[in-house]
Amino acid sequence: ECKKASPSKGLIRKDFDLLKIAKTYEKFASCISVLADSKYFLGSYENIKIVSQHSTKPILCKDFIIDAFQIKLARMMGANAVLLMLSALDDKNYLELFNLAKSLNMSALTEVSNKQEIKRLLKLQYDIIGINNRDLHTLTTDINNTLKLRSLLPKDALVVSESGIYSHAQIKALAPYVNGFLVGSSLMAQKDLKKACIKLILGENKVCGL
Repeated sequence: ECKKASPSKGLIRKDFDLLKIAKTYEKFASCISVLADSKYFLGSYENIKIVSQHSTKPILCKDFIIDAFQIKLARMMGANAVLLMLSALDDKNYLELFNLAKSLNMSALTEVSNKQEIKRLLKLQYDIIGINNRDLHTLTTDINNTLKLRSLLPKDALVVSESGIYSHAQIKALAPYVNGFLVGSSLMAQKDLKKACIKLILGENKVCGL
């Protein structure tokens, strides 16, 4: 994820070279998430355009999407998918935005963070389900939230674990239950982004006797 700042951590990456970040992610990620919210994350829709023009990966527009205009703008800027948070939308608005995204040939990452939102989701339509490990009230994270909520979803659902992913050990623990991970702050906080990606994906191997 291309993330300069966040509400929970403030400024994360002072040296925010967007093209350099995108180029690094190109080697490791299956999709690149770009923050579009300017108030809390210091992002922009222009950043989506920049990354989409310099990457072959699908681009996720990550914003607090509540209006059709945001989805249309994201598509115009080159996004291939949008984040839809059930915590911010009622069922009617969610379906309207979901169907709009589909009509624009975009995917939707539908975010849930508790059992109540999953109950709602299972009565609605969805593409990819994102389980948020962050408590949106306290802003604390617990990766066990992925394990608790994954069991409530269909086995064939495409699921992404979001927030609080900092180590290869966590990746290994959650990998049998999900299809992917959305990682932002832990990577953005590292000076050597390439090394951080390798460490997260492959772990650290010590070679003895050499």
